[in-house]
Amino acid sequence: MHAANYPVNLIYLWNGGPEEAWLAVQLKPDTHVKTAALQEKLRAVFATEMPEVRVSFEPSDVVSRVMSFGSATPIEVAVQGPSLAVNKEFADKIYAELKKIPTLRDIHFAQSLDFQRWR
Repeated sequence: MHAANYPVNLIYLWNGGPEEAWLAVQLKPDTHVKTAALQEKLRAVFATEMPEVRVSFEPSDVVSRVMSFGSATPIEVAVQGPSLAVNKEFADKIYAELKKIPTLRDIHFAQSLDFQRWR
């Protein structure tokens, strides 16, 4: 993650590692697909068929991205400190508590702290 004092527009700067991917989908206006219902269905399928994969649904329109100041989600919690191990332990505790709130969706870490390449 970039520090808040860096003059970088994170809307156009996507930093990720080899474990991350980003997919944009645009539906035709006349498809009559309810986006929220589709997202819920996809969440259920991914949880069942690929439980180790983390997904999130972020706004793809420019207005929503600008209004969120580059944050991928409406709520962002940052943990920082001098020890990566202590930071991760504390972030894991916050993550576990946030997962207990049913109205929060797609909770994830913006920066992978323990990525291991699959073989």
